[in-house]
Order: sequence, then C-alpha cells, then structure tokens
Amino acid sequence: MKFYVTAIGSGKSLNYPHQKKYDGVLALVENTENFGFCYKGKNGPKQDQTFYSKYDGTNYEYKRWLQIDSWQSTYNIGKQIITELDNIKKQFPNVKFHFEISAGYKRIGSILTLISYIRNSDIYKLTFLSHDNVAETFPIIKIDLHPKEREILEGFRKGIEPGWNEKINMNKYVLTYPKDKKYVYKVLKKCKEMGILDENNRVTDFGNLYLDYC
Repeated sequence: MKFYVTAIGSGKSLNYPHQKKYDGVLALVENTENFGFCYKGKNGPKQDQTFYSKYDGTNYEYKRWLQIDSWQSTYNIGKQIITELDNIKKQFPNVKFHFEISAGYKRIGSILTLISYIRNSDIYKLTFLSHDNVAETFPIIKIDLHPKEREILEGFRKGIEPGWNEKINMNKYVLTYPKDKKYVYKVLKKCKEMGILDENNRVTDFGNLYLDYC
C-alpha cells in the first residue's frame, strides 16, 4: 500500500494525489489562519472545506486532514506527525509512505525530511514539488547509531546538568562512565557532527525525536 503525505493547501496541490495511484492521503496543514494567512481569503472556503470537498466520494482506504499548530516546537510537530504515521501503520501494517515536500511549506517540509531519516524503512519515496509543479526525487537517507552509541547518547541526555550560562558544564553520565571516556567523547563528537547535539551539547529536537521514535 502507498500513502501520500504532504503539507497541503488548496488548488493544484490537492489535485496531485488524484493524478497518482495511492491508497491513502494524509494532508498536513499549518494553522496559519491565526497569523493572518488564508488561501481563499477571509470570505472564501477554509482549507479543510476545500480538502473534504475534493476528496468527498473518493475511494481511498484512508484520507485524513491533520492540522498543525505553527507555534509548537519542531519536536512536538514531529511527534504529532509520527504518532499519526504510527496509527496508520497499526491499521495498515504493509503501508509505505511517499513524503512530498511542497514549495511554500518550508517548516513542515524540513520536519518531514527529519522524519524520513528516522523512519526511512517506512518511506518508499521522498520528493520536492516546486511552485511550477515539477517534482524532484530526493535520496532517502538513514541516520543511525550503533546500539552502544545510542546507549551513550541516551545516557548523556539523562545526565545533562545545565550551567548558569546555559552551556552543559557537567554530565553525570560522562563523569561516572566506568570505561574509556575517550570513546564517549568520540560518540558525542559524532552526534554533534550529525546534528543530534548542538554547539552547547544539548540534544536537538531531531536528536530527541530520534531517541524517542527510532
């Protein structure tokens, strides 16, 4: 089974899934109305009305409109999307997802890309759809840590003690690590290079998503 997942608005972007053979569609939309943005104008139909009108009567196994509150952190948005994907997997164990990163939805697109790194085995296609409706295929990349490296990162996350300058001056896990601390620092350096730790040695939103959902 193939499901189409994208940040979606109105017009052509809603027509796209009909042009391909999909068993389901998950439409993600940022709650931009509170910020003064609206696709059809204040007097026109809302995005959800447009979505349901276009998909009314279609025979998709699954069709869902998922509203994302823009003010949330990357972690919380990623968590919301992953939870929805996991619910789909429970209903349709053999499903594979096509993530479409649409122009104009930079934040949702970047979060979908991060999720594809974490759940790459569930993704069969990752594409970017430009403003002129030209689709470009992106590589599906796996960001992975060995079990021991993951254990060290998890222990480091639990042992963090922030200092007065918001930098991580102490870490109980590192201080009490019973074996070669050089290996610990090597793993942490690798995580920093991968974007899992930031320059202040804090686990990034992506790092937390990785540890919690990979």
